[in-house]
Amino acid sequence: MKKYFLLIAYILAFGHAFAQDEIVVEKTPIKLRAEVGIQTNALFGRLSNDAENGLVQNPYLLVGKLGLGNLAIRLGVGGQHDKQVDKVEGFANTTTTTKQRLDLRLGIERQFQLADRWVGTFGVDAVADWTQDKTVEDSGFDVITETNDLQYIGGGLAAGVKYQISRRLSIGTEGFVYYTAGKITKGEFFKNFPVGEDKTQESDISNLKIGLPAALYLNLEF
Repeated sequence: MKKYFLLIAYILAFGHAFAQDEIVVEKTPIKLRAEVGIQTNALFGRLSNDAENGLVQNPYLLVGKLGLGNLAIRLGVGGQHDKQVDKVEGFANTTTTTKQRLDLRLGIERQFQLADRWVGTFGVDAVADWTQDKTVEDSGFDVITETNDLQYIGGGLAAGVKYQISRRLSIGTEGFVYYTAGKITKGEFFKNFPVGEDKTQESDISNLKIGLPAALYLNLEF
């Protein structure tokens, strides 16, 4: 009987010692990260978003990401405001042309390591756009305003790649395929003479937009 007690005591002591020497593996905490990027193409020339054969340039001049681990919420903002005034010398005729544009993007992406310093991204986005072209002709007798408004919403897929210059600084590019649908509203309005009848015309529009990875972003991570 005494031998059994000694055996049990030995087993308990051995188990206690093993528990004390057990290796504890610490998990690396997932860190919240933020990233802001600016499109460098805008620094060298003005962007044109006129679609040709369905191909468009990237309209998002400023992008941002808020990530946790390999997932991130992504935001893109772009815009344009141009105004041109033409006057006929010796006459009161003045033509003012204004172009305004606002592009918004909100989505979610996943990042994955491609190679040393190279990171790939794949995301799903929702997009919205508003564009207005306005021409005002002042003849001195009447003011005629012509407007062309475009509003659309849509979404699709985006993929990109970036190169880590340092821990916080990177350069990257991306391409996308978006399907969008919206409405075009054309108007013609006369200010002074009731002879001219105001006109408004609406039509529906849908597009498949393909953006090639031609825009280069400079990104700073916090």
